[in-house]
Amino acid sequence: EYRITNIVQDWFENVNPELPIIFTAHASVEGASYGGERMVMLGGLGIAANQLGLPYRVFVMGSEHEHYYIVNPKVIGVSDDIVAMPEGCLSYPQLVLNIKRPSEVVADYIDGETGERKVVKFGGLQARVFLHEYDHMEGIVFTQRVSRFTLKWELDKIEKQRIKFEKLYSRYQRAKANGKKS
Repeated sequence: EYRITNIVQDWFENVNPELPIIFTAHASVEGASYGGERMVMLGGLGIAANQLGLPYRVFVMGSEHEHYYIVNPKVIGVSDDIVAMPEGCLSYPQLVLNIKRPSEVVADYIDGETGERKVVKFGGLQARVFLHEYDHMEGIVFTQRVSRFTLKWELDKIEKQRIKFEKLYSRYQRAKANGKKS
C-alpha cells in the first residue's frame, strides 16, 4: 500500500549530498513526538522534513502515481481565489479542519530528484498540499489557520468520539469475559 511517508524516508536515505539544502529553525515537536513509525502507519498526501524531526527546508508531496521532492521552496505568488476545504495533518491524527487557502500557487524550488531549479504553478489539491507543507517549514500548523472556537469545537468532538469508543470497547470486553465464564 502506498504511503507518502515511505517515499520521503527512502528519499532522505538516498538524498543527493550535492543538493544545497537550507536548514530550518522550525522543527515540529508534534510530528516528531509521534515518531517515524506512527507517520508511516498514517499515510498522507505530503510530509515536511521537520515533521519527522529533521531540520531541513524539504518536503515531499503527491500521490501513488506522481510525487514531488521539494527542496528550499519559495512562494512566488498565489491566486486571489480562496477556497475552503477539509484538511488534515499527519501531526494531528483524526483532526480535520475546514481551511481557507488560495486555489493556486506559483512556487520556486529545487527538484530533489534532478537537482534542477523549477518554477511551477500548482492548482487545486496540489496547491493546497504545497501550501500546507510550506507552512510547516515556516513554523505554522493548520490549527493556527482556524479560530480558537473552531479548534476547540473539533477537538471536543474527537474527545467525545474517543470516550464513546472506550465505553463500547469496555462493554465488549466485559461481554467477552462473561461469555468465556459460561
